[in-house]
Amino acid sequence: MAYKFATGSVYRGDIYHENDAEKNTYLDWSDNAIGLVAGGTSVLVLSGTDPIVAIGGQPSPNFALDIPVSASTVRMGQLELGAWPNSTGYAFVGHSFQDHHGSNAHLRYNILLTANGSISLNSLTGQDMYFRIGTVIKAGIDSNGFFGIGPNAGHSSGFTPSAQLHVSSSDDEMAFLCHDAQQNPVLAVTGSGRVGIGTDDPTSTFEVSGSQAGNYTSITGNRTVDETDYIIDYTGDGNATITLPDVSGITGRMYHIISHAQGELDALTITGSGGQFQGPNLQDDSDSIDIDGWTPQSITVVSTGDNWFILTDNRSQGE
Repeated sequence: MAYKFATGSVYRGDIYHENDAEKNTYLDWSDNAIGLVAGGTSVLVLSGTDPIVAIGGQPSPNFALDIPVSASTVRMGQLELGAWPNSTGYAFVGHSFQDHHGSNAHLRYNILLTANGSISLNSLTGQDMYFRIGTVIKAGIDSNGFFGIGPNAGHSSGFTPSAQLHVSSSDDEMAFLCHDAQQNPVLAVTGSGRVGIGTDDPTSTFEVSGSQAGNYTSITGNRTVDETDYIIDYTGDGNATITLPDVSGITGRMYHIISHAQGELDALTITGSGGQFQGPNLQDDSDSIDIDGWTPQSITVVSTGDNWFILTDNRSQGE
C-alpha cells in the first residue's frame, strides 16, 4: 500500500505541511505510537502498547484515555467534567450549560471531589436536589435547606418539606425509627400518627413502654408556673401562692401540685391567670383553692380551655 501527499512532505519520519517553515505542526510516528503536534504542542497521542489515547500530553499507562489537569475540562454532550476551573486540585462534574469557566464558576458544579476522597453535592442557588430510585423521588433538599423524605419528597407535585427534617409516610408505615446500640427500639413514629417510646409497634396515639417522669420543681415561696413546669412541690415555711397560666390555648395541659408545708397553719393558695376551678369537692366554681396545714397533700388539675378542672383531690380539707 502506498500513500501520496500532494501538499505534505516527509521530514525525519514525520509529515509536515510543505509551507510550515517552523515545522512545528505535524504527524509524529514512533514505535507503537502516533501523535498529532500542533504549534509545537502535543495535542493527541495514540499508543498501541497498552493501548492508550492521550489528549493534551503524554499518555500514562494507568489510563485508557488520559487528559491531564492542564487540559482542564471535557464536554460530552451536556456533561462537563475534569479539573475544577476555579482550583484544579479538585475534580468536578457539572452541566455544560452552567459555563464553569465564567463568572462565579466555582458555584456551578454539581459534584466536587477532593484529592483525599471527600465529596460535595451541590445545586445552584434557588434550585433543589433530589434523590431518586427508578425515577421516583425518595428524598429531596429544597433551596431553603429543608430535607424531605417520603413519597415524592420535596417535589412540587407532591409535598414540599416545611421543616429542616420533614418525613412523610402513610397508614402504619414507619416514618421514623430510632434504635439503641443493641437494636432495641427507642423512638418510633408511624404514618398513621402513632408515637411509641420503647416500642416499635405503638397501638395508641402515644405509647410508652417503660417508666415515665415529668419535670419536678421544689419551691419555698410564690411561683408563677409556665409550660416548663409539671410537678410543683411546695416545701416552704409560711403561706405561699402558686399562679397557674390562663387556661385558654393550653387545653389538656396538666399540673401536679404537692404541699410539704412546714407550718401547721400554713396555707398554699392555687390561683389562675384566667379561668376558674371546678371539681367534685367544690360546691361552686372558684377563683382559687387552698391546701392547708403541714400534712403532705396534693392536687392535680387540667385545663379544659375554659376552666381548671380538678382531676384528683388529695387535700385534707377536701375543698
